[in-house]
Amino acid sequence: MKFVGYVRGELEMQPEKDLKKAIDKAIDRCIEEGVLREFLTKRREEVTKVTQLDYTFDRRIELEREDAREEERVNTERERKAREKERQRAELAEMEVQKLRAELEHYKRRFPEA
Repeated sequence: MKFVGYVRGELEMQPEKDLKKAIDKAIDRCIEEGVLREFLTKRREEVTKVTQLDYTFDRRIELEREDAREEERVNTERERKAREKERQRAELAEMEVQKLRAELEHYKRRFPEA
C-alpha cells in the first residue's frame, strides 16, 4: 500500500499529473526506503506498465461513475420539473372545476325548476 500511496501523493503534487513520472518517483522512493527493493529493482518496467494500466482502468471507472451521477442528477431534475408542471396543471384544473361549480350554482338559482 505504501507504493500506491506514494504514486497518489506524487500525482497530487504534480500540476501536469504525469502518471509515468509519479510511478517512477514512487518506485525510486520505495527502493530508497527498502520497500520491495529487490522486486522493484528487477521488475521496474513491469510494475510501471501494470500500475499505468491499473490507474487508467480505475480512472475510467471513476469517470463512468461521475457520468452516472450526473445523469441521475439530470433525470432527478427532469422528474422534479415534470412533477411541478403536473401540480400546476392540477391546480389549474381545480380552479376550472371551482369556476364551473360556481356557474352551475348561479344557473340553479336563476332557473330553480331545472
